[in-house]
Amino acid sequence: MKKQKLLTAMLMMALCLPMATSCGDDDSEPKKQDNEQPGNDKPDVTPVNKVLTTTEQKEYLEDVGLELNGKFKADEFRHYSDLAQYIDDTYGDYDWDDVEEWAEDIWDELRGKAIGTHQETETEDWGGWTSTYVYNYTDYKAVLMASNFTGRWEARNGRWNRKDASDLSFVFKNESGQECVLRLTTSGTVTKVHLYDSDDWVDYSYESTDNGSVSNEYYDRTNCTIGVPQHITITLTEGGKTLVESKTDIDLSNIKNEEFDLSQSAVTAKTTVTLSNGYTIKGENIAYSKTSVTANATLIKGSETLVKASFSCNLSNIPSEILTAYYDMDDDDLDDSFRNSNGNVTAFSVDVLGKVQVKGSINDLRQLADDFEAADDDEENESKFKQDVANINSHINANIYYNGGTTKQASFLFIPFEDRWDNYSEWYCEPGLKFPDGSTYTFENFFTEDDFKDLIDAFERLEDDFEALDN
Repeated sequence: MKKQKLLTAMLMMALCLPMATSCGDDDSEPKKQDNEQPGNDKPDVTPVNKVLTTTEQKEYLEDVGLELNGKFKADEFRHYSDLAQYIDDTYGDYDWDDVEEWAEDIWDELRGKAIGTHQETETEDWGGWTSTYVYNYTDYKAVLMASNFTGRWEARNGRWNRKDASDLSFVFKNESGQECVLRLTTSGTVTKVHLYDSDDWVDYSYESTDNGSVSNEYYDRTNCTIGVPQHITITLTEGGKTLVESKTDIDLSNIKNEEFDLSQSAVTAKTTVTLSNGYTIKGENIAYSKTSVTANATLIKGSETLVKASFSCNLSNIPSEILTAYYDMDDDDLDDSFRNSNGNVTAFSVDVLGKVQVKGSINDLRQLADDFEAADDDEENESKFKQDVANINSHINANIYYNGGTTKQASFLFIPFEDRWDNYSEWYCEPGLKFPDGSTYTFENFFTEDDFKDLIDAFERLEDDFEALDN
């Protein structure tokens, strides 16, 4: 993203709302009115503990999908889109040099003088000829705190002008001349965490020796440590009215020497994004420790919960390793590091409008990963592959329920299939559903364009409506 697009990008990120889309054949039927719900001629099926046939389930799932789709109206986001477009057209070409120089000056000041040097060496032996690669680092440390980046930046006469302030904000006018403010504020305890290292290439030299060569590369390496505030609030206001508000609370514990150790450190968080058009996105009970991972998410419109999801997993034998050590690891190194680790997804659930629930658990994640790897290895052996798939399915307990009932309407599983060419064949598996009558379908064969045509058409109309906001 170019720097002159920064404000627009921040606005669109603040407004980001996940929307489901689907694809199907073009349809020439007239667009339905907002109050016209396709599928109203279908049977009124409101199951709780009654087992439905596969045909009834397709109809019910499509009806719920249509109801959910109907909760979203593109016009509800028109003002946000118009404002974003005006920002892009009006402020996209503003001069950001002062903002960039201000940030670079703060970075240089925070980094300060070099705190040391170190080398890393690699060699390759080519049968009497040795290539030596020497990486020379000049070490710096920068502690990035929100309190370092403050100021009130006002858009005026083609450039951004800064005034001192206790927080960070960008101030500009909308099309009607009202003042808009995008503001970042923080509060509470600040925990310092070494998040990453930044390498800047400086120079290179090469020399030949009697039996090889030596290559030297020179870098400035900056240890980037972030001050994580306990509370973070981002707001966008227009004429004094709050259009978007994002509040995040973060608690980090057992941080030693500013390093996040996977086997010792822990983090908990919650976040709420509120839009003035009535939508709210919540993330709660987001937590990691060496023994568990949990998360809850909810999408709300007004007072109605549209979608909610939860996840919990217990962990064991998490390696004692700092987070930044994983950046330089390849797949084999990562596999070795977590070779003795394991976990069980003790529970997960997704609820749509209180009418469709997917719930279940997954046991022994380490063995499940090994079973998938075994299936890859056995793709040419039918009996072994089918056993591998059976082993995979033994770990997964995931079922569909309706209206909060306790009767399983369908179960998730992986289904083996054969690809054959002349005298050669390979086996593969696809995710699918198994129904109480014993029938099984892949997702592709169950959610067909013919059986879910009304839903696909409705999604496409909604997608078209959102795309039209840009016109």
